[in-house]
Amino acid sequence: AFASRRRSYEEALPSLIKYFLKTLASGHATEVLDPAELQILIMKLLQKRSWQTVQKTAGLMGRDQIISAARAACAKLSTRPEPL
Repeated sequence: AFASRRRSYEEALPSLIKYFLKTLASGHATEVLDPAELQILIMKLLQKRSWQTVQKTAGLMGRDQIISAARAACAKLSTRPEPL
């Protein structure tokens, strides 16, 4: 719901944390996300870093860009490759 803009970051936060931890544990997150996307999700969801800290580290221009990047990363996580 967050990736498709049906829920705000704040509304989706508990589910996002749980889902991201699950994808990290399975290895899916490291397979499909690039290092910058992983960094943003780790800093915001797991380390609970401030918007300013994530902005400076990721080279983004504020909260809206961070949320957009997180939405895009979550959309990537929700797609699974077709089985062979």
